[in-house]
Amino acid sequence: ASLAKCTHKTDREGYLRTMSSDTITDRYSVHLHGLLLKHLLLIAVIFWIWAIVNTATKDYVDLGMISFLTVIVTSVYLLKMHYNSTIVSVLTSSSICNRILSLLLPTLSHILVTLNYALGASMTEHKWGQIYCIIFTVLWTMATIQYVVLVSRVRTGNAKDDSNAAVVPETEDETKDLAARMEQGEMS
Repeated sequence: ASLAKCTHKTDREGYLRTMSSDTITDRYSVHLHGLLLKHLLLIAVIFWIWAIVNTATKDYVDLGMISFLTVIVTSVYLLKMHYNSTIVSVLTSSSICNRILSLLLPTLSHILVTLNYALGASMTEHKWGQIYCIIFTVLWTMATIQYVVLVSRVRTGNAKDDSNAAVVPETEDETKDLAARMEQGEMS
């Protein structure tokens, strides 16, 4: 019997239960992913309100109204998955739709904010405005990179080493085969 059909079991939080030491790293990456989303959401809400005020009181349209709104929407969506304990399955899914929703759209929303700040740096005539926009262009670039790295860690961390994974046989034959392999020392 082949063990290829064996599955990983997930716990209540949606984390893969494995016997490897990578579990701690995987959980930490998932935790950091959620923490980054919370911080980006808070920052985006503050600066979105600021952009609305700028548009209402100045003689220009602050594109932050749109770019920060995209970060708010994607962050809320992904945080909802964190709280529903489905984030790991979504981040590690091979589904194109899940990959777009969990990586591409949030990344594009962060890039949109970055480009908005870069545009602001090139258009403003005030030195302090240029410095402000350059600093936030760099900060949002770093946040975008960190987001992609964390999603990649969750994806590869949960799929990288199945040799130490907790194997759960699905049939009686697989259970017998697993027991025999363990007795022979093939699996520790």
